Amino acid sequence: DGGSFREVEGWTVPGSSLALAQRFDLAFPWVQPIAHAIEPRQLYIQLPWPGLAPSFEIVQAEALALLRASTSRSFKSPANSRDSWRTLCLVCRNGTQDAQLATGDVAADFKKTPLLKSAPALERFIDLFGATLRVRLSIVAAGGGMIGWHSDANVLESGRLILHIPVQTSPWVFNRLGNVLFQMPEGRIHWADYSLPHSVYNADPSVDRVHLLLEVLGVGNEMFERHFLSELEPEVRQMLSEAAIPEGGRPEDWGPLGLRFARSVGRVMTQGFAALYGGEGRTLEGEREVWRGLFGVVAG
Repeated sequence: DGGSFREVEGWTVPGSSLALAQRFDLAFPWVQPIAHAIEPRQLYIQLPWPGLAPSFEIVQAEALALLRASTSRSFKSPANSRDSWRTLCLVCRNGTQDAQLATGDVAADFKKTPLLKSAPALERFIDLFGATLRVRLSIVAAGGGMIGWHSDANVLESGRLILHIPVQTSPWVFNRLGNVLFQMPEGRIHWADYSLPHSVYNADPSVDRVHLLLEVLGVGNEMFERHFLSELEPEVRQMLSEAAIPEGGRPEDWGPLGLRFARSVGRVMTQGFAALYGGEGRTLEGEREVWRGLFGVVAG
């Protein structure tokens, strides 16, 4: 329901030409409890580019060169629409191209791939984040590539912060996270709460969306603290610290009531309700039609 979107007052994604929020959505009922429970600024934070890091332009050049010289793989997920979501591992399980994650994984299970060794500036940049799980180039194809609604599992429980750095994108790539719709500009480090339902659509006819995606351990990570968190305002640091729940806790018990409810509803509807709509493929095609309608509202 594109008509439920409004401009967000006092909140933007820096560098984005569009940041909208919803009060409700008839197709996606988890939107309303999120809208009532939390402010958009608590769903998204931009982190500083470290002073010791190579420039974005150098990181971008090496990342895109790796992509041109390598073969990315389709990412195995029910949310992968029409095989349009692909990945290239830079740090993955045992240094391989295995991009999957399992409950109980620890940072020691993840090693640099041989590809990363051929990109020294990119490797140096990734090292500044300290302990990580997966680090990947994530590609959403041009011409209607889509990652359907899904919630990332075990984000809060593992204490990992999922960071996106767009190295190639377009004004026609949009992200929906909970009740907000926004763009992620190139050259910035974006954190968002991916324990909540989220979706991506690439309406650009010719430009693939390519993000450097890092899953950083946010608790007890001295390197990350020194290079990134120390530069943030205390209030913002506190928000990020609350992105990890105490050991043994459950997401359903963490945060405001509306947020807890939204996580539960979103997880069930994005992972368990596909059969009600005729299977996962048909669910994704229904989402695609919603995106197409939404672009009519945005463009208008």
